[in-house]
Amino acid sequence: ARATHRGGSADDVAAFVDELDRLVKDATLKGVTLKDLRVAALLNDVLTACRRHRIRLEANFATTVVAIAVVEGIGRQLDPELDLLREAGPFLGRAVVKGARE
Repeated sequence: ARATHRGGSADDVAAFVDELDRLVKDATLKGVTLKDLRVAALLNDVLTACRRHRIRLEANFATTVVAIAVVEGIGRQLDPELDLLREAGPFLGRAVVKGARE
């Protein structure tokens, strides 16, 4: 999702980035298996940070958050030991490379 900043200073954006960095580090400290990682809770924290730092996300991001919460619950029931980073790593890597080329 794309985001836009609704006024404020560059310091606000830097504080937002710092908060997101802390949220992700805290969330992945325990591990990245489905039994340990709470993606829906992390995304809720991200939405809270967006409001606090006046960052506006695209409207379809909320729908994505709900979908991820549902998939997370189903995935946790099916395979709580699934390592998300190991499985998603190749896809994320390709997306980063593609984004850098655009």
